[in-house]
This record gives sequence, C-alpha cells and structure tokens, in this order.
Amino acid sequence: MTSMVRATGLQKRFGTTVALAGVDLQVAKGECVGVIGPNGSGRSTLLKLLATLLPASSGSIEIDGIDAIRRPYAARRQLAYVGDPNLSGHGLSALEYVDFVVSARAVRLSRTAIDEALARAAVPADADVDRLSTGNRRRLLLAAAFLVKPHLLLLDDPFSALDPDARLEFTRWLSELRNTGSTIVTALNDERDVRALCHRVLRLEVQPSGLHRLAVLPTPAAV
Repeated sequence: MTSMVRATGLQKRFGTTVALAGVDLQVAKGECVGVIGPNGSGRSTLLKLLATLLPASSGSIEIDGIDAIRRPYAARRQLAYVGDPNLSGHGLSALEYVDFVVSARAVRLSRTAIDEALARAAVPADADVDRLSTGNRRRLLLAAAFLVKPHLLLLDDPFSALDPDARLEFTRWLSELRNTGSTIVTALNDERDVRALCHRVLRLEVQPSGLHRLAVLPTPAAV
C-alpha cells in the first residue's frame, strides 16, 4: 500500500487539556476514509493536525512521504482543507474568491470551468462572500477545494448547514473527485453520509487509559 497519510502517536495538548493522545492513522493513496465520533472526541483536532494548521505536541505526520511537522509548507502544497465556513471574504465576490484560491494554488482553469463549478454549487458568481449564509459559504469552500483537485482533501463536517439536495449533489461531487484518484479524509457526524461515500469508516474513541484510537467499523455496503 502506498500511503498518502501516515500519522503515528499523534498528541495535541492545549495547556493542561489533552485533546488527542496516541492516534495512529494510515490512509492509502486514492482511499476515502470517514472519521466519526461524538462532539469533543478530537475529530476536528485530528484534521487540523493533518492539515498542519495546528502543531502537534508529539508524534509524527507524513503527507505523501513529506514530513509535515518539519516541512509544513511542502505538505500543504499536496492538500486542501475545508473546515469552519465562517471565513472573511475581504470584500470579494464568490467568483473573485474562487479565482484567488485557484491562482494561489497555481491551477490553470478557464472562466467557464469556474462558472460551472459555482453554478453546480448554487452560489451566484457576483455574491458578496461576507453576506453569504453559512450554508452558501460552505458550498463556496467546497467548490473551490474541488476545483484545485488536491492530492489530499481534508473535510471537517462538510455537509453541515446544507439542505438535502445540496448534500446529495456534494456527495456526488466528492465521489467524482475520489474516482479520479484524490485521497479524502472526512470527519462526519452522520454515519449515513460516511457510508454513502467512504471506502473505510473509523470511529475516534477514548480508551480507559486516556489514549485515543481509531476503531475500524464494518466496511460500507457500497461506495
């Protein structure tokens, strides 16, 4: 198995609070893995560590063979992260925001491709990002992430604040991205979403020892 993600003994402390302890995770290239668990279990912390948005207190992380702790900026070039949708739009329109993201990642796309992605996400191109609802901001973030086609896509609860039709459309979109070879790790609340999308489902649990572990759940019936 060729790994896209390899994490060993991951620990994250916030002062005296241990948010994550002793997590091991290995994800193969092209695999879609769902992480579930109750609120406060550390799912979001795990994804932020993998995305190099938080420094690990201890442990190791490799992203596509890159030491993400020693070389975070090199690791970031391999991935995209979609989390909290309450971003500041800095006065940009939806089109300008996506164009900025695409340009920053040095991805060459036509205006038509960007317009089609925004239309599929049901976000008006001329909409002021700062005035978008939470659901529409999440649609915009997902559309931008899909357009850059990262080697690794990290998604924190991507379907929250989306209506049923949007959830279905973005599940299809994620499946298409997965089928082109991108690796996806997503934290989700609803196990139905995980089973509609992922090859493997893991539950983040706290053991009596205080260490966290990712328990493998039965394989989804269909992906």
